[in-house]
Amino acid sequence: MSDDQLSPEQQLAAQQQLLKILPYILGLGWVVMIPISYLFIAPVFVEGPTWQLLVTAGITLATGVVDLTFYRIFANSVRQGPTEFAKILD
Repeated sequence: MSDDQLSPEQQLAAQQQLLKILPYILGLGWVVMIPISYLFIAPVFVEGPTWQLLVTAGITLATGVVDLTFYRIFANSVRQGPTEFAKILD
């Protein structure tokens, strides 16, 4: 193992620390997505503020579902530990 590579225990500790702050990162991204989708994405597809609000709500809900799904998959892979993760990679 070279100097720049982490041991499996160090990788697991780093992933567990990331797991602690990941909800905050995903939540902030989700909140930032609301004005971005309303101001920049929705006007490309529809005209009128009512439709823009509906498109914004749809985009925001979709990104929220994707964030939650990603978090659950990542949390499950971290909780399984490095042995299960190594089996998946092999």
